[in-house]
Amino acid sequence: ARLQSTSREIELYARAVSHDLRSPLAAASESLRVADTAQPAERERFLALARENLYRADRMLVGLRELMRTVGSAEPVATFSVQTVVQEVIRELRLVRTDHPATIEIVGDLGRIEGRENKIVHVFRNLLMNALTHSQNRSDLHVEVGREEHGEEVLFYVRDNGEGIPYEYQAKIFEPFRRGPNSPPESMGLGLALVEQIVE
Repeated sequence: ARLQSTSREIELYARAVSHDLRSPLAAASESLRVADTAQPAERERFLALARENLYRADRMLVGLRELMRTVGSAEPVATFSVQTVVQEVIRELRLVRTDHPATIEIVGDLGRIEGRENKIVHVFRNLLMNALTHSQNRSDLHVEVGREEHGEEVLFYVRDNGEGIPYEYQAKIFEPFRRGPNSPPESMGLGLALVEQIVE
């Protein structure tokens, strides 16, 4: 089952790369072709476009490498405090996102779980950063991190009072290189794909 899951993930990423990586590479190639015969005043503009698209392609590959590192990860499993993990992530975000006045609150005791701690750090960092990034225009942004018990299962959540995600995007944004409607230009659309892979 694990081999089949890994195979499906690799196939998914391969399709995403073959489709989405083609766009910035084609744009860079065309910019270089035009720059080759352009007047000096225009040449630098086309070279800048080529550099920008090559940088975008490079970031896609870096993000893809991070995704692939989670497939079949052999990192040892241990028991750790989710409370401590989230507190550290919040402390880190407050240091790097001094421009955002959001309130981030931990609701209750998040308890302990068995898993791969550095992967769970990545999950909460990504979800909390998304909450801040996609609600930059709200001065009253409030973010909650908590847990709910459902029988033998525990649901962890990151909830905010931001603009939310339109229904038609809610499934697509977990696919590699798929972005929501209000994503910042620098977003590669890999964060939630990685979060989903880690959680699975």
